[in-house]
Amino acid sequence: MLSSITAILDKWGLKNTAPESPVFITLVEQIIMSIMLWGYLLKKESKSWVGQLKNNFSILFLNSIVFAISGTLIFYAYIGAPVALVLGVQRMRLFFILLMGYLFFKDKPTKHVWIATAIMILGVLLIKLG
Repeated sequence: MLSSITAILDKWGLKNTAPESPVFITLVEQIIMSIMLWGYLLKKESKSWVGQLKNNFSILFLNSIVFAISGTLIFYAYIGAPVALVLGVQRMRLFFILLMGYLFFKDKPTKHVWIATAIMILGVLLIKLG
């Protein structure tokens, strides 16, 4: 439910920028999330996270770049398409995450997870056909 509300708020934010700028919305969201995460780490976590950040900086930096690019592309989709369709296609990434986890990390999702994924794919196809 939170993801659906977030999608609506993202589209609302995009439609209320002049000109409609996914890059600006991505920047603002990244800054807000960084401040919130920084505050959490300083308050709740031990000081060991600084060393972990230094040791894993390159992979975390690469992940943040990929996340920012994918977020920007999703925001471009929100500008030109209905939220329901974009959200359905966006959730299809769960299928690819399951598949890559199975292939590269030998994860073993239960049959219920695969059935739920198949239902999700069917839902996206029905939305697209409708």
